[in-house]
Amino acid sequence: MLTLFFTFLTLAFSAHADIPKAPIEGHFELRGKFDYLDTSANFPTGSGSSTKLPNGGKFRNESISGQFAYDFDSQFQAFAGLSGGQVQADVFNSTLGATETHTKAGLSDALVGGRMWLPMSGFQLVPEVSLTYPMVRVDINSDDALLGEGALRAQGGAWLLARWSKFTPFGYLGYAFRDEGRSNLLPYRVGIRYGERRQWWIQAGASGYKSVSDDTNSANRTIRDTYLTHVDGGSYAFYSLNPSRTDLNAAAGMQFGNLEVYVALAVSAFGESTADSWTGTVGINFLGSLKAPGTTATAKRKNRFDTPTEQFDNSLFEESDVTGPANDGSLDEDLKNAPAETPPPPVKKKKRADPLPNVELLMKDTEKSLSKKPK
Repeated sequence: MLTLFFTFLTLAFSAHADIPKAPIEGHFELRGKFDYLDTSANFPTGSGSSTKLPNGGKFRNESISGQFAYDFDSQFQAFAGLSGGQVQADVFNSTLGATETHTKAGLSDALVGGRMWLPMSGFQLVPEVSLTYPMVRVDINSDDALLGEGALRAQGGAWLLARWSKFTPFGYLGYAFRDEGRSNLLPYRVGIRYGERRQWWIQAGASGYKSVSDDTNSANRTIRDTYLTHVDGGSYAFYSLNPSRTDLNAAAGMQFGNLEVYVALAVSAFGESTADSWTGTVGINFLGSLKAPGTTATAKRKNRFDTPTEQFDNSLFEESDVTGPANDGSLDEDLKNAPAETPPPPVKKKKRADPLPNVELLMKDTEKSLSKKPK
């Protein structure tokens, strides 16, 4: 488990509580998260409160996701990643009359996708498409706990984001096709984030999905339930028939330079044919650039007073073949006949003022005059 954990930390991380960030040409983001899901009850088929798993069954899923996202320009972002982890289920063995622990670890899914930012008046519309390929499929002949849904998932949808002072309300609605006869889903998400840009934030909202088509095995619910009881303790966390659910979630994050760290908690509010569970999340995002400093929009954003580009007439800076009016010789003749200029009179140097009398000579003259006797 620890080896798998640190392996994924060297990749990137996909943030469960994260919402799309506006792309900057040449920038990338490494995203990652660690999820811990715990459940011992299911929401049954049809409406109703959750019920405990049979014979004290429990199911736990420790998953890690890694994702790399790259901004090709100020509108388009592409991303790809992997996810995996370890699951553990407490299963009651009626033959032995005791509880067994079923586990499985490894990669579960690979993901590729992209999103486009479309500015609107006061909002941002962000269409998004993704394809999730299962690294493991459901094997009804195996006793291992299920590591994931085990179905290919093609999903399309769109985010709607706004920015009102420190508040960022958001919403998402999409459509997910699943192969192997699984029910197709209508995923959704709404919430609001409050905080300082590139400093800290808190967030609350709701997310979930609803089945909009029937599983091809809907008539064989007993067979499906028997299998899930045998491998996952009866949990509807994965491979359930026509699931629908809504979770309430909250998150908080801090940003330290290019590193963002956050925690999140999601609790199931209601559902149908799905697990009644809670999920704790720890996520890390790292933002960087593949371009030299100053060559991307980041450098421009640091200067809030961008000077508009001035248009110059390049001909003003080009050498011209015209040097002046044509000279037909009359100008030279006029210069010859012009009287010579009288040179300015020489500047007389001022005489230096007489030097001060020598004090020593004056004293000697005074002594001589005093030493003479009167006649």
